[in-house]
Amino acid sequence: MDYEQPAEAERPRLSAHLRIGPVMQTRAGRMYYVKQEKTNSYSRVGEKERFVLSAIDGINSVEDIAEAYRGNFGTAAATAALRQLIEKFAKRGWLDAGIDESLRDPRPATWRIHVKRSGEFYLRLVDPTVVLDRLAGLVAGVSDRKLCLSVAALVIFVECYVAFELPALMHSLRASLATPQPSVFTLFLLVSYGSAAVHELAHGIVCVRNGGKVNDMGIMFRYLMFFPYCKLDDLVLLPSLEARVATVAAGVLSNILLLVPFVFIHVLAAESSIAAQLSTFMLVAYNAAILSNLLPILKMDGYMLVSVCRGRPELKEEAFSAILEAIRWRRGRRFEKSDPGLVLYGLFYVLFTALAVSWALRQWISWIAGLATIWKLLSMVAFGGLFYFYLWRREGLGVADTKGRKRAEWRAGSTAKSTGLGGVTAMAGNESGEAEDSKKQALTAEAICALGAIMMTAFGALWLIGWCSEAFEAHALPLGTILVLGIGMGTYGVWDLRRRPRIPLTAEIAMRNRRIRSIFKWVNVIQWSMILVLAAFLDHVGLGSWTEAAIILIVGLHFLPLAATLRVKTYYATASALVMLALTYPFFAQHGAESPVGALGAGLILWGTALTILVLNPPPEPKAILLLKEQK
Repeated sequence: MDYEQPAEAERPRLSAHLRIGPVMQTRAGRMYYVKQEKTNSYSRVGEKERFVLSAIDGINSVEDIAEAYRGNFGTAAATAALRQLIEKFAKRGWLDAGIDESLRDPRPATWRIHVKRSGEFYLRLVDPTVVLDRLAGLVAGVSDRKLCLSVAALVIFVECYVAFELPALMHSLRASLATPQPSVFTLFLLVSYGSAAVHELAHGIVCVRNGGKVNDMGIMFRYLMFFPYCKLDDLVLLPSLEARVATVAAGVLSNILLLVPFVFIHVLAAESSIAAQLSTFMLVAYNAAILSNLLPILKMDGYMLVSVCRGRPELKEEAFSAILEAIRWRRGRRFEKSDPGLVLYGLFYVLFTALAVSWALRQWISWIAGLATIWKLLSMVAFGGLFYFYLWRREGLGVADTKGRKRAEWRAGSTAKSTGLGGVTAMAGNESGEAEDSKKQALTAEAICALGAIMMTAFGALWLIGWCSEAFEAHALPLGTILVLGIGMGTYGVWDLRRRPRIPLTAEIAMRNRRIRSIFKWVNVIQWSMILVLAAFLDHVGLGSWTEAAIILIVGLHFLPLAATLRVKTYYATASALVMLALTYPFFAQHGAESPVGALGAGLILWGTALTILVLNPPPEPKAILLLKEQK
């Protein structure tokens, strides 16, 4: 539907479905978050736009708003610019003029995967709206004061008991670890993950109780670990600090409340029983994990308390910007505007994130190393598929999006353009995760090669980590060297990919994209299927030691169709090198097919290919690349 500029006598009115949050401090200055509940879209506006929104009440005309603006800010607002801003509000559905029904967000699919550029995966499992509304209704009749006093009393009871009994609890914990029982560890893991779901439900219940809305719950993959999540987009809209603090703190408090029955179990159960050991694990290990969630790092509850609840929702981004400003030089001196506190916080955040990811990676490596061959291969398939999915979803080939183009244009609009008053920035709705581009673009040929180099860097690192675990038993020095080099090459590859230009995604390029996606998909499906079948066969006939050589051979062969499809001649050399390695090292290496030389050679070949593409031999523009429009 078309939106007309308000006539001279019109008195615009805000939509009843528009919510405006309190002031927040961001990198762009003081901002206000705005949500249109009918379209489930979020934006943010500055001080001037917020003033204009407050003046749109159905009583003031455009001239009245301009006069009030002049009285508040001391400068006149051009009537044309003010009308343009109000027209933009109307296009976003912020006025009573109505919303184009074709732009209304549909009800989200129950199962949906969203990928962020930081490598985080979000798998939406349920639509919690109905459940959370019912659960919030159960405590709707309880006053905030009574609820807070009851929760505080129980939390103090649990923590005081743990503090007074800590020596005895630590003695019991050490005894349980000395003689571990699998049933105790299994129950501990089940209870821990079950309580994590309760944790997220508590966030959602309190958010709904305070007037917010939750549309998304599921499982996320962050920092190489899996967690349940509850998406609290409305946290920036809750009007009071108390409501935001209660919403964030509800998760930790609910977990501590779950420890109340374990206090009584620890008192009543026999000392060496499974119940007593489980209660010891819960009161010590689990309680420590709960309290560590209050640290202001890794986007945990402590981070949310410090950032959003204190009016700085972009605290991490501000800290990283401060670090970049502190290390950037201009005219021979550092920037003076960097906040030392933000710099220190950012460095601490980066250090703790690196430690957490390193610990998680070491745990994955240790766990996979103890699996049988077939399960190792399945783990590699899972991680490889996850990595491919991330790159293809975030950096890969676009597909023509005609169905959602109109909604994307409405969301993005002219958000970054000046209206004479300031900008209105479109943000992530619950459906898209981040503002959509109004026009899709395709990667150039060189960018496609850079994307392939990133993939080979990752898989080369996996081969070298396997070699390190076999030759050095995952010693810290060689393992750390591999990780540092791999992260460095991967970072350079991402930077190289970012600087490659994009070209408009036309219908012709979209058709070629679909063909190349199909070829790539089936090549990898056949590759992994052959690996699994051949590994199972070799293990069945007693030749399991040849599995690694067989995998190298299949990986080498899979580069041949990719080289022909993508017209990358370097892939032919990679295929030849991998095939020759697979056919020779089992006969010449000291330990035959069991030698770690195979993993070392495969990793170095993949890294060499990546370096050739990224540094030594940047690929020219192919004449017949199937992904791109030929440059004339």
